[in-house]
Amino acid sequence: YKKAHYHVIYIARNPVTIESVRNKIKRKLGNSSVSHIEIIDYVKGAYEYLTHESKSAKEKNKHVYDKKDIIHINDFDLDRYVTLDESQKRELRNILTEMIDKNGITNVKELRAFVSWRGNEYGINNMNDVNDVLASNGNYFKMAFDGNYQNGFRPQYARRVNSDTGEIIEGVAKTE
Repeated sequence: YKKAHYHVIYIARNPVTIESVRNKIKRKLGNSSVSHIEIIDYVKGAYEYLTHESKSAKEKNKHVYDKKDIIHINDFDLDRYVTLDESQKRELRNILTEMIDKNGITNVKELRAFVSWRGNEYGINNMNDVNDVLASNGNYFKMAFDGNYQNGFRPQYARRVNSDTGEIIEGVAKTE
């Protein structure tokens, strides 16, 4: 094990010098807190590297830090810096469509509640990604919701109940 140390990601809105970053970190964490500074352009990758969740850290069998032990200061939120590529967006759209179809979801509010409740079962753990996919595919999801809503009123698709026993009759009912 290495002695206790800090991993810091400092994000600046304006251009700054390495020395000004070094001084700010020292003021926050102490004079001996800084030994190495790098300029990066991929926050998510740097975060995974520093927490030992990156592919290279896993290959080296480095200890992965427990997320609950990581201190985020100044309202740092990694999700602000994570974006999905087009294939990931398409995959998420397909997963959401499957949820809608299998669970008879008829509107965005129901979908968001379902994702909050059971999204982890489908590998969804970021509502921001869901919102982005919904916003960029509005007409597509409107058609999916409308289809479920309309099918709820069509007898050929609705479940049939035996009026004598109250049991659900399996299969699709024939229309006359």
